[in-house]
Amino acid sequence: MSWKATAVLILGCAVAIAYGFDLAKLAGAHPFWSKQVVIIGAPIGLILGLIVIRLPYTVRSGAFLVLTILSGLVSYWGKTAFAASYAENVLAGQAWYFGWYGICIFAASLLTSMFTQRK
Repeated sequence: MSWKATAVLILGCAVAIAYGFDLAKLAGAHPFWSKQVVIIGAPIGLILGLIVIRLPYTVRSGAFLVLTILSGLVSYWGKTAFAASYAENVLAGQAWYFGWYGICIFAASLLTSMFTQRK
């Protein structure tokens, strides 16, 4: 099995688990769009992870890890500010929503990067 097929298989299993157990909702995403961010974010993350495959392993994995953490912080800030404003702070709501897309995209890219051939 090629390293690209292995990365796709592992990412597919991770997405199936995240979707089936609704892990995004358990981690703080809104119940209405928690499965949507996983389904849309994973393919984008896979493509992004395969695009940057020519970069050194530590650089791409480190960058995706940092971007995943930053997206998580943006999402957390958005959720708390949105809830504190009684759903009136539009910027906070968008940060919460798009922060979760960032989390799913960069986590999928990180998984893709971790299980592809090291260059």
